[in-house]
Amino acid sequence: MFGRAEVASSVNKDVYVETYTACVGPDGTESQHGGAAQNREGKDTPVGPSYPWPGHLVLYPSLLFQAPTKGTYSCRLVATIGDAGTLTALARDYDGFSITWLQVSAANDAGAAWWQNPPCDEFGNFPCTYLGGASGQVQSYVFDNDGSPEKLWQAASDAAFIDVSDSLMLTTCYDGTKSCSNGNKGGHSGTLVDSHLELIQFNSTLGVCNVTQSPEQTSMVGTDAHHYMIYHSLLTVPIYPSCGSRLFKVRISVEYVSGSPVKIDGTTFTHAFAINSIYGTAPPVPNLIGLSEGVARNDVTTSGYAVSNVSHSLSASPAGSVISQYPSAGIIDLPGTAVNFTVSIGGVTVPELLSLSQSSATRAITALGLVPSVSFSKACIEPGAVLTQSPLPGTLVAPSSTVYITVDSGARQTCIIK
Repeated sequence: MFGRAEVASSVNKDVYVETYTACVGPDGTESQHGGAAQNREGKDTPVGPSYPWPGHLVLYPSLLFQAPTKGTYSCRLVATIGDAGTLTALARDYDGFSITWLQVSAANDAGAAWWQNPPCDEFGNFPCTYLGGASGQVQSYVFDNDGSPEKLWQAASDAAFIDVSDSLMLTTCYDGTKSCSNGNKGGHSGTLVDSHLELIQFNSTLGVCNVTQSPEQTSMVGTDAHHYMIYHSLLTVPIYPSCGSRLFKVRISVEYVSGSPVKIDGTTFTHAFAINSIYGTAPPVPNLIGLSEGVARNDVTTSGYAVSNVSHSLSASPAGSVISQYPSAGIIDLPGTAVNFTVSIGGVTVPELLSLSQSSATRAITALGLVPSVSFSKACIEPGAVLTQSPLPGTLVAPSSTVYITVDSGARQTCIIK
């Protein structure tokens, strides 16, 4: 389930907003919650990562809920506040477009997995991970080296791609906050952090075979926001058969950069899930280098991809052969993805002609399939020898190109030697 709650209020102060998604089963049992929470910073908050409009905070609570029994389930999106104030969840915009919604997947996501960070509190009943605090720790991997059990997941045997997403809640531990333990508070500023999501595919001996990483996000967890949500996703990540294993690890990298210490929150607010998204066979992009254009086109289409653009370029490689391609060979991409490649039109390297006689220079030019063009200048430097050439030696030119040379036309008996 995926929720979106857009909230606003008429007050110009911080209001703690908590949202969650949940389902109630036919026997009245309520599922676990998938939550997102953050302080709304007031009606004049400028547009930013969580604010599509000034003063409008958007939260995205999600939940992977696997129904324990058959039946009809009632699912809901809930928004609550922690402080008194006028707060409104906005259901539609001025054009009638739904901006607060709950989406439930109709797909059979068998084999999907959900990871939730263990609970933590500032009293020490449940340990929390702090970065930039008393421990001196500045980097942590949620679901990996943060003290929680290692989270491994086996992709389906017939899946070709998978989707992974997460929600990460951080709390800035500025001086005076009640949400962090003593020794992990400092300063009056927010916290600057870098974060990303990683998906690691193992090989058959549990070594790392392939790592896919979401773009690095730099976030400022301000003292007004205090509790802050960050979201990452990796969509249609290929499963590489060459790894010899379908076992994966999901983890979130969080790195303290500067400012007050920061706490990684647990329970419903920090979680991740993985889903087998596309089934079937996804062969790697074939190696096209050295193939003829016709063979390359055939290899691309028979591998399930599409030829998008074929360009031509000078090259020392044989004319008609492929000299570069994108994506690179071995990459697995979505079926029908465009593959571009460049075909050589051939090329000849211009030889060194300076100081050769006119006859030797023209023979060297014509032997390479180039066309000589001779002009003369009475320089009296080396009568009968080449003085200048264009293009310069070592230049790659197209076959049948013209090479221009200038020959010293001075005769020895007419040149004055000083």
